[in-house]
Amino acid sequence: SAPTVTLASSSSSVTEGDSALTLTATLSVATTSDVTIALNTSGTATEGSDYSAVADISVPAGSTTGTASFSVTDDSVYEGSETAVVSIGSVSGGSASAASSGTSTTITLGDNETALTVNLSASASTVVENGSAVTITATLSGTADEAVTVPLDTSGTATEGTDYAAISDITIAAGATTGTATITPTDDNTSEGNETIVVSMGTLSGANATAGSTTSLSFSLTDDESTPSITLAASGSSIAENS
Repeated sequence: SAPTVTLASSSSSVTEGDSALTLTATLSVATTSDVTIALNTSGTATEGSDYSAVADISVPAGSTTGTASFSVTDDSVYEGSETAVVSIGSVSGGSASAASSGTSTTITLGDNETALTVNLSASASTVVENGSAVTITATLSGTADEAVTVPLDTSGTATEGTDYAAISDITIAAGATTGTATITPTDDNTSEGNETIVVSMGTLSGANATAGSTTSLSFSLTDDESTPSITLAASGSSIAENS
């Protein structure tokens, strides 16, 4: 009968920094002609980025096997585990065809970067009512292949949207390690005394990032109005009994 082709990998997993895996195409029987097996790729990992381009496999006449290499890219970007699916796309030569099963292999790509964490910091701990905005910085412990969103929650005796402008969430772009937001005080004419602002990290999204050790910041909001005083005055210093 006409030969059929199956595909296998030397391992079902590989970690960044490991040696290349071997993809082997096997004919059920040798032929008198060369057989070329074109390979297709899919999965969450990207050919040419997460792993090198995979070459087609050639099985020489008279042989039953041919190989190609699968080399993972060792980058400095945290991506987590990904998958690559390599499958037989087409077969030419020797009247061979793909087998009814065993024509694809799934490989798990392990990341060798540490899982990412996010910490908060600020340019100052005091916000002056008639002063400049204070910058809040969210810092990622490494770079990621997707954006990380850092929601910011507020509390304290000062009121967001009244005593200071609404604080936006922070987005750390893919490939970056920091993102910022600002606390902009409202300069009103009301004496309120000093107040407090507490900014804390909400639930993170993106790149499987988790909260680090500094997830909350406290600020003093200083009033620029003087403390009001009360004085008494009278329209006169004496009053007649019958007036």
